[in-house]
Amino acid sequence: MDVSPGMIALARRRIAALPDADSRVRFTIADVRSDPLPGTGYDLLVTNFVLDCFTPAELAGVIDRLTAVATPSARWVVGDFGVPAGRWRPAGLITLAGMYAFFRIVTGISASSLVNPSPLLTARGWVATGEATWLAGFLCSRLWIAAPESGRAPST
Repeated sequence: MDVSPGMIALARRRIAALPDADSRVRFTIADVRSDPLPGTGYDLLVTNFVLDCFTPAELAGVIDRLTAVATPSARWVVGDFGVPAGRWRPAGLITLAGMYAFFRIVTGISASSLVNPSPLLTARGWVATGEATWLAGFLCSRLWIAAPESGRAPST
C-alpha cells in the first residue's frame, strides 16, 4: 500500500519476475492514515521509509491501524532513518533536517522531524528481535514480533 501510484508501479515492475507474484502480492493506492485498509490477516508488515513520514499523533494512529490488521503471529519489518551515533551525530541531524524540509515541500509529508516509532510499537505489544544499522545508525532496520504477554502471540 502506498499513496503514490508511481511507487506502486515501480514495485509491480520489481516483482514481476517472481513466481506467482500476482496472486501473492496485492497493491493498493491508499493513505494508511485514513483510507480503509485492504483486508486483515497480514502475517508480514513491511514499512520501509514509511513511519518517518508522520507527526507523533499520526504515527500512533498508523501503528494502531496496522496492528489491528496483523495476525497474532505477524512479523513487522521497520526500515527507516535514525540519528547517527558518535561523531556522525551532528552531520546526521543536519542531513535529517534538510531531508525533512525537502520532503515537506516536494511530497507534502506532515512530519517535520524524525519520530522514533519504537516506544509506540512496544506499547502495542510488539518486541524488537533483530536490528541492522548502516552509516553509524543513520539507516536502521528492525524486526518486530508480538510479545507473548500482549495477547497478540499465537496460541501453542
